[in-house]
Amino acid sequence: MNLLSLLIPKSSVASLDGDDTLRAAVAKMAHHRYSTIPVLGSEGHYLYSISTGDILFYLQAHDPTLHEMEEVPLSVVPIHRPFTALPVTAEEDVVVEALLNQTFVPMVDERGIFVGIITRKSLTEHLLKK
Repeated sequence: MNLLSLLIPKSSVASLDGDDTLRAAVAKMAHHRYSTIPVLGSEGHYLYSISTGDILFYLQAHDPTLHEMEEVPLSVVPIHRPFTALPVTAEEDVVVEALLNQTFVPMVDERGIFVGIITRKSLTEHLLKK
């Protein structure tokens, strides 16, 4: 199976910038109805993925107002369940194993530049069609 055929390209995936604020993350995640979203560096490097759970834990601990959330950088929000990024050259079994533990796998090129995601849903749909 060619896993790259399951890749949802970067241009079709909403992401956040590493310099974004907590308020921007909440707004973008709500708009796209994402429960987890990739965060990218200034040159497109994959940094991490942040989830609604990470944000809720932060909100519970700090109780910021909406206005204060505009000043909170994403970098201060602890990530409780890291999403492993894999190179586009990763073996099929490595990608499938990662998808057992996370809903999508961020895929990066040899420089660590984010190129897209492979979702558990796309893999399942592909296997059902076989």
